[in-house]
Amino acid sequence: MRKMRARKEEKSKGGRSKRNKGLYYLTFFLVFVIAFILFSIIFLSVLSAFPDKPRVRGLFQSIVELNVPFFKAFVITGRQVSTQTTCTSISQYGITWTFSSAVECGTFVNGDYWVVGPVTITGITKPHNINGRDGSMINPIPGDNQGYDDRVFGYVGSLDVSRSLPRVIAPGSSLISSISHDECGDAGVPLCTTTMPNAPRPSLKSAAVLTVLSSTPLEGSFRPPYAGNSKPLYHISQVQWNLLLSLIPVAGTPSLSSMEQKIKRVWLDHKGYWTGGYIHPSDNLPHYGRDHSAVINDASLMLMLNFTQQQKQNLTIYFIQIGIDWYGVLNYSDSQYTGYPGNWWWGDCGGGICPGRKWPILFSGMLLNEPAMKNIGTRYTPVKFHEDCQIFYLTSADSSKYPGVAIGTPVWGERHCTKPQNDPGKVSYQFCCTENTLVGAVLSARLTGAKNLWNHNALFDYQDWYMEYTKQQWGVGDFHRSWTDFAERMWDTYRNAVVVSGPDTTKPNVNLLAPGNGGMFSIATQSFNASISDNIDLDDAVFYLWNNAGSLITTNTQIINGENAIVSFGYTLPSEGAYFWNYEASDNSSNRAFASSNFSIIYDTTPPTTPALTASVVNENQVDLSWSSASNSLSGIASYKLYRDDVLLAQLSGSLTDYSDTTTVGGKTYTYKLSVVNGAGLASNNATASSTTPSDTNPPSVSSIIASANSVAVVFSEQVQKTSAETASNYNINNGINVLSAILSNDNRTLTLGTSLHSNGTYTLNVQDVRDIAGNVMGLISMNYTFNVFTCISSSSIWQYFAIPSQI
Repeated sequence: MRKMRARKEEKSKGGRSKRNKGLYYLTFFLVFVIAFILFSIIFLSVLSAFPDKPRVRGLFQSIVELNVPFFKAFVITGRQVSTQTTCTSISQYGITWTFSSAVECGTFVNGDYWVVGPVTITGITKPHNINGRDGSMINPIPGDNQGYDDRVFGYVGSLDVSRSLPRVIAPGSSLISSISHDECGDAGVPLCTTTMPNAPRPSLKSAAVLTVLSSTPLEGSFRPPYAGNSKPLYHISQVQWNLLLSLIPVAGTPSLSSMEQKIKRVWLDHKGYWTGGYIHPSDNLPHYGRDHSAVINDASLMLMLNFTQQQKQNLTIYFIQIGIDWYGVLNYSDSQYTGYPGNWWWGDCGGGICPGRKWPILFSGMLLNEPAMKNIGTRYTPVKFHEDCQIFYLTSADSSKYPGVAIGTPVWGERHCTKPQNDPGKVSYQFCCTENTLVGAVLSARLTGAKNLWNHNALFDYQDWYMEYTKQQWGVGDFHRSWTDFAERMWDTYRNAVVVSGPDTTKPNVNLLAPGNGGMFSIATQSFNASISDNIDLDDAVFYLWNNAGSLITTNTQIINGENAIVSFGYTLPSEGAYFWNYEASDNSSNRAFASSNFSIIYDTTPPTTPALTASVVNENQVDLSWSSASNSLSGIASYKLYRDDVLLAQLSGSLTDYSDTTTVGGKTYTYKLSVVNGAGLASNNATASSTTPSDTNPPSVSSIIASANSVAVVFSEQVQKTSAETASNYNINNGINVLSAILSNDNRTLTLGTSLHSNGTYTLNVQDVRDIAGNVMGLISMNYTFNVFTCISSSSIWQYFAIPSQI
């Protein structure tokens, strides 16, 4: 016993020892974390007090690029302080601007820097330390000239302000500074081409913008456009976030952070034509139009996905900044560019150099609710934009260049808006470098309802054709169809989505199909069906069934997808009675809707009561029947079925209580049965009654005669036998009228005699040997009738005859 107790004590001590050791490690870890946080707070807070120091700014910029929220908060704090303090230098993207004295400084909402001027720049980073490299320009004028790198066409040394420092820069200035690539053949340098053998393509590696303002901007302001002298300030509070959609991402959707990195830096794009690609800094944007068109249009599609506003905020800011910059280029060049008269080079580039500029400007204008930007579709002709210039509806004037293509068809011409005489041009470009990059732009414009603002329907129609044509030619996933798989999948998923503007607030539409409203059934198991549609994408449908008292009997949820769905749910009703049913549908934007009204049904297992039936003989040819009203508490009386001698005589409305049988014959006994049917289709027991008609001893007679030009209609007093009635020799008409045929109608009373043509006058019809149903034979009967023809004459011709017979 002692040994066992000792072992238990040892185990107990060992357990406590292990627990104490774990607690010790946990305490040590927590103390370390707390100490690290406190140190970070103190360290970064102290640094935030010196935001003008280059190393401090460099550290803060590195933290921002790491995108770690905890540390980023201190950088934001430092920026807020910086708008109230001064800087003697500023660094961004490897470029440092040094000032002669401290200046007020801060950042725009996209992270680019501003200073309040005028300022004197004493130094700008020039890694190559020679003129003709790492150039800087102030308010560049869109066109061919540039001051960044003398290896690129259009270099003008006087435009490079870094060659003449110190320099005073006035308010209203955008200073763009660049870092050039090393020489052709050096490690990491882009390839050089034969067109400019000494210039890498692109020749610039990096660029950044410093904006000099006359006063401190509001926190949250966008950087004004870098081109030209106009420097409008837009603010993040203007952004119409409701225009961003919430679509479900497709497979292979890029991450937001990866897309942000592609468009966060300045997209330098103020030099025209193919040489403009040489000043597209490789760290900032792709040099070729096809590639940056695909990037910016994919970014637009990312803004259509169901990320939260906070998650999409940075990408939205960077996208709008590009739109602002490109509108600055477009707006300035509209009146200043000296190339083709009245033309800006985006529309006249040809090939795949300049696609993709229009949508970022237009959509940014929509997001900022800036009329001038969002109305570029009506303010500028197709010559301004590559994508509009190349697509047009074929006219008779151009049809000879597109054999076999119908007039009015959208077609592609490389420089149609400026050089239509050269159409269609190098058609292969549309498959490698233009239309395959516009997938995201056209789809985004459709989804946001911007097609009318774009104001070039030919592009939209052509893109539809293009996507189907390339799908047939190369299949899905080929670059000819779409430069990126993401844009292609978005197109295939959402091209046929209903155009919406802003977040999806459209509720699904629910149409109840069967059982129909007011349906009555005697079968307990029913299938409840509905059709459901939505403008974007459905999520689920919930079936509801209530009893007549309004109590919920059952529900059933079904997952549905797409824009249209048929739902069905089978259920066995628990007991007879009245019920109500409906479906509620929801979409992926959490919009919910029922059908406009519930449908009612009745489940009835009880047949109607049996009425009392009475038969009363009127004469040998008529028996009158009457009955008492039947009743049914649930589904009511739908109809009565009346049988004579077990053959259905009539099916009558549930509201009737009498019927006359006028097809009887004399001297015969008839047995009648009456069945009552309720709304659920259940029948009552039969009510019965019998009657015997009196014997018929009277021969038939002629009741009336109606004559036309070549026929005589004879109506007998009772039903007659068909054989005797259709014997033509039993009839004779005087005055030379021949009886050609005799046909008895189904009522066995009306006979039509075919005759030769009547003239105006009075005639005598002789009838004999016609038998009634009872076999009584008619003796000779003679009846007179008159036939008259009235002629109506117009001023030029006889237009109609009226024959009005009379009986005497």
